[in-house]
Amino acid sequence: MFYYLRLAGLAREAAIDLIQATRSTARGKASLLKRLVEGETLYLPPPTGSKASSESKRAMLERLRAHEDLTELQGDQARHAMEAIRMLAADSLEASYVLPLLRAWFDRFYGSPTAHLTHPLRRAICYADEALNPV
Repeated sequence: MFYYLRLAGLAREAAIDLIQATRSTARGKASLLKRLVEGETLYLPPPTGSKASSESKRAMLERLRAHEDLTELQGDQARHAMEAIRMLAADSLEASYVLPLLRAWFDRFYGSPTAHLTHPLRRAICYADEALNPV
């Protein structure tokens, strides 16, 4: 959404007016408006706990910061890497690294039997859109 708003040169207020006037499902419209009106972000703070999943997410965050190739991750590791994308500060997200990674995961996981990865993947994509295209 933010990519297209930036391309159209729409300010946040104009985007809100446009979405309110557009025919859409109530749920979809409400979700978009919440992100624009309330400034809801999909950023996640890095976990501070000592559970294995927290340690894995922190490790994935470091691998992302090092621009490692994570395209072949599977299962929980892939999910943790998708969540770790949302832990990167907006000003440190590099499109040339993150977008090809998200595209590879999308081609590999979206709509596949690995449905448990669809939601974290969508949220990582939405966060990258938000972070890379400030409106």
